[in-house]
Amino acid sequence: MRTNKRVAILIEKEDKIFLLNRKKHNKQYYILPGGGVEDNESLKEAVIREAKEELGIKVKIIEQVVQFENRGSIEHYFKCGNETGDKIKEVVGDGNLHKFIKDKGEWVSKDDIKNIKLYPQKIKFLLIRSFKKEEEDNYCLKDINFDNIKNSCVYIPELADNILVYENSIWHDNESVFDHTMNTVKALKEIIKNIKPNIKNYLSQKVNSYSRKKLLFLATLLHDIGKKDTIIQLEDRNDTNCPNHEEIGSELAIKLLKRFDLGKKEKEIVKKVIKNHGEIHLVLDGTKLNKKKLKDFKNKYSDIYWELILLGAADVTATAHTTREEGRANLLFRIKFYSDRLGIPSSFFKSNKNKN
Repeated sequence: MRTNKRVAILIEKEDKIFLLNRKKHNKQYYILPGGGVEDNESLKEAVIREAKEELGIKVKIIEQVVQFENRGSIEHYFKCGNETGDKIKEVVGDGNLHKFIKDKGEWVSKDDIKNIKLYPQKIKFLLIRSFKKEEEDNYCLKDINFDNIKNSCVYIPELADNILVYENSIWHDNESVFDHTMNTVKALKEIIKNIKPNIKNYLSQKVNSYSRKKLLFLATLLHDIGKKDTIIQLEDRNDTNCPNHEEIGSELAIKLLKRFDLGKKEKEIVKKVIKNHGEIHLVLDGTKLNKKKLKDFKNKYSDIYWELILLGAADVTATAHTTREEGRANLLFRIKFYSDRLGIPSSFFKSNKNKN
């Protein structure tokens, strides 16, 4: 009987990785070889068994490189070597595959990983991150498709650093920072569809080459990039905190933004939004609006006021389904605030549960 654990086998040869080219129904994509862990079987025993069944070889386990949850299973990834040097089977199958699934093994160049459909996507992004060379590539911001936001990791592989960073707080229930970031970008996209016309007009304004809307999406994608370097475990409870992650993230962004074709003012806007995105949370602390605080906030950040409001609204939307009971009153207060200013019904924020 299978458990809810799975193992995957990572075998490298020179600059290539061995993958399975899978055809399932009418879809074609790549996965790493591996499979489910049996009852009374250790993870390493499962790796050795799966390698023999699927690849026809005996492997030497070098190390476990990563583990994460994926669709209800805990997936464990092991870097392995071909111990005997036997040739890996050309046509892969272990007898447990359904008739409508066909796998064929392929050595895929590390440079090509970013161009193929490799599932789950998180392992693709972690691999791209591990292969990243020191020299920076140059991209056009227009290359990032914010409708398919996870592919942004091809351009900013540093986002994958937060896949294994988990937050526990009033707002996050053991949530990956990476997942929260993706959900916030998705929420922003839906919010912008529904905002008042005057705010849409504001976002359409071009700064240098790009609109404020495009820059806001980039800032949202990077807004929590500093959490990996700042997360701490609180001593008195199981919760975590990321002090000063906004400042650290804005400094990291300076380096990351160099790879995009942004003008000086565009870079300054993105950095400023990242650095100050937490300020609106301070204004909205509690359950009653402090009008003086809001006025001071608006005056201080008049040049990026709507960007901070929209990012705050997206952040709230992304955390609406993970907020603890003790944070519900403040959550509802924030939702009403954003609803009134953006012209979006409160029900939108409560029902828009973004899931990966």
